[in-house]
Amino acid sequence: MYLRFVTPGRGPERGVAPGLFRSGHAWDCIDVAPDYLREAIEDEYKWFNAHLPIPDCTAVRSKGVWRYVGVCWFKGQHKETIAHAWTLAALLKDAGAQIHLLKTKTPGDIIYKDDMQVVARPREWTPRGYLH
Repeated sequence: MYLRFVTPGRGPERGVAPGLFRSGHAWDCIDVAPDYLREAIEDEYKWFNAHLPIPDCTAVRSKGVWRYVGVCWFKGQHKETIAHAWTLAALLKDAGAQIHLLKTKTPGDIIYKDDMQVVARPREWTPRGYLH
């Protein structure tokens, strides 16, 4: 199972809701959060910066143009990463962010993978949006 925490909105190229790391909505909430909560969120982001590899491939070449089509999904079996993702999502919710969990067995065409995550090009069946 693959998991993705998303916030409201859709990106222009991929047509999917932003995740925990690229959401303007979440950042707006962090900016007005109390210091103790902001520090806890920063600690979780530090953990991800230290442990989660940054995918080197989120784009594919189509008709001579590079298109950013890759969407990151956590691998559900990597328990430590999922625990930190749940913690970060809960802290962001406490700060006022709207967070929704997407789950799928088929994230799309996988263009990158490591022990903790995959990057996939979404297909028509791939969950994409934030659900209220």
